[in-house]
Amino acid sequence: MLRPPTRWPRINDVYGHAAGDIAIKSVAQKLQTIFRVPALVGRIGGDEFLVLTKTESQSALRERLMPVVTGLPLENSDRANGLSKVACSVGVTYPPKGDLDLELLVNEADEAMYFAKRRASGVQFYDKVMRAQTQRRRELAGQLKKDIFEGLVTPMFQPIFCASSGDVVAFEALARWGTPELGSVPPSEFLAVAHNTGIL
Repeated sequence: MLRPPTRWPRINDVYGHAAGDIAIKSVAQKLQTIFRVPALVGRIGGDEFLVLTKTESQSALRERLMPVVTGLPLENSDRANGLSKVACSVGVTYPPKGDLDLELLVNEADEAMYFAKRRASGVQFYDKVMRAQTQRRRELAGQLKKDIFEGLVTPMFQPIFCASSGDVVAFEALARWGTPELGSVPPSEFLAVAHNTGIL
């Protein structure tokens, strides 16, 4: 299962809506060529596509996806206002043995896709490390919301001194959080979770 969204920024704003439509159609047609029946190819919103296909090795799947990762030439590029090709970021996950949880697979592919975008790596496979990171973020988000209401996220104030006089001129407010279950959680970790989950 994979979910490759095109990674071009604001294509409609830069090249116009006609170019955006051409890019979407070109990616859709290429995916249908790469993944034939019985694979299922669908556009799930905006510039995002979802592909459900049979399991194959990472190397084989990576090679199959190269045309959309490295840059796909557009059909009717003469009507795309200078846009000649687009590239995609792809997230891939494999179903575990047993029950097939499609919602979980979509979430995993989605996370792998955004990881690929951040690293500009083209294709990212969801792995054990990413699964552990996801579980950690979920644990933090659930516990953080509860602990904020219980007053367990505490403020600390760090003085700021004037370099010439040595006087305290201001204070920097810092948040600190620690729980018996999770231990001391650094702000760099829990503030990112709070921001991404809408707690802040």
